[in-house]
Parts: sequence; structure tokens; C-alpha cells
Amino acid sequence: MKLDLGSLRELGDIEQDSRTGNDPNPVYTGRPFIKGVPSEIASVGGSETFRGRQLKSETTHVVEMHRMDGIQPDMRYHVTGGAYAGSILHIMAVRDMTAEGIPMRMQLDCKQLNLVD
Repeated sequence: MKLDLGSLRELGDIEQDSRTGNDPNPVYTGRPFIKGVPSEIASVGGSETFRGRQLKSETTHVVEMHRMDGIQPDMRYHVTGGAYAGSILHIMAVRDMTAEGIPMRMQLDCKQLNLVD
């Protein structure tokens, strides 16, 4: 199966929580964990199904990208280019997608964060 690279029209950075000590609030500062990640983003409602999967009620967006090691549910996807530029998506679940038995892409179930200045 050949990947359709043309569908990855959004661009963003995977950011990692860098808090120290006992601070209960996540801190996303400094250098991104992975910078300039191409993706495809779909806006969804949690009661919907997405490609045959039932989504959690908190899921607002599903992000599809090439498979990358190290991405965890405590990270976030900061969209820097494309139709969703400026959006901050908290990663709630990470799921590998396979093509002919080989993990080729991944899906991130995300919740859009409303940031207060």
C-alpha cells in the first residue's frame, strides 16, 4: 500500500510537558519534541465513529500522520500551518495504523484546548 502524501496538509509541532517538581499544571515551553510534523486533521464529535472506531466523548479532532516513536498521550500537537493553524490539540490516545501488517501511520485522538491569555 502506498501512502498518499498529498493528504497531509497541516503542519505542527509535537510538544512535551516540561514541568518540574510537584506542579499539577503541564508546562509546554522550550524546544518541541518533534518540529514540523505534516498531518491530516479531522474535526469530529465524540459521539461519532471515525473510520469504524467509536471515539471518546472528549475527542474533538483526530490527527493522522506518519508513524513516529515516542509520542505519548501527555503531549500536545500545536498546529502551525494549514486550515487549523493556531490550534492546540491535547493528545489523549495514540494508535498505530498498519498497511499490509506494517505500522505506517498513526492516529492521535485529541481534545482542542481553549487557552486563556
